[in-house]
Amino acid sequence: MLEVIGLCKHYVLAGREVSVLESLDLRVEAGEFVAIRGASGSGKSTLLHVLGCLDRPSAGEYRFAGRPMQMLDDDALSAFRANDVGFVFQNFHLLPELTARENVALPFLYQGGVVKAGSDVDRVVGEALAQVGLAERAEHLPAQLSGGEMQRVALARAVVKRPRLLLADEPTGNLDSATGGEILDLLESLNRGGMTLIMVTHDESVARRAGRQLQLRDGRFDD
Repeated sequence: MLEVIGLCKHYVLAGREVSVLESLDLRVEAGEFVAIRGASGSGKSTLLHVLGCLDRPSAGEYRFAGRPMQMLDDDALSAFRANDVGFVFQNFHLLPELTARENVALPFLYQGGVVKAGSDVDRVVGEALAQVGLAERAEHLPAQLSGGEMQRVALARAVVKRPRLLLADEPTGNLDSATGGEILDLLESLNRGGMTLIMVTHDESVARRAGRQLQLRDGRFDD
């Protein structure tokens, strides 16, 4: 599904170039569940941002389904982010003034859609909430939900448009072990359903849930 060849990412800080990712090669097949382990500062989140086209690489190639992503313009990259990739973050990133249902509907609203009761979009949003076990909490605000429930809402939002690729950045980092295990169960279920999943984590026990593990250290994969 995706391949990176010689991927590099550099930033300029205080007039000095800082290398975050250096000459990475990675191939992920459709339907895989890959965990990328690494300590804080190893480049894990930066790699996810590049794979999700939230950031552009400094050098190297990134191909998704054969398309050279580094050659696409901003409009094409926006379309890719909207339709082909979903993101789950450690800090949930829910809008506090919106209900769970409204938060899950955001990907449609950002593209100019209108979510009316009984509409096809409303049905799809309801199905996504049911998939993560929150059908009965759809009208609750984030402040009325537990941490695990908020992460479930974030997960439903990430998959509501049925993306081909799901990127998860420390998805259990703010959760206790039992609740984190429930989120990992949901991620595994999505993967078994055919969704390609790349997860970054510093936690070895979390990484073991994936079908394949990679170690990222100082911007490079260990051999």
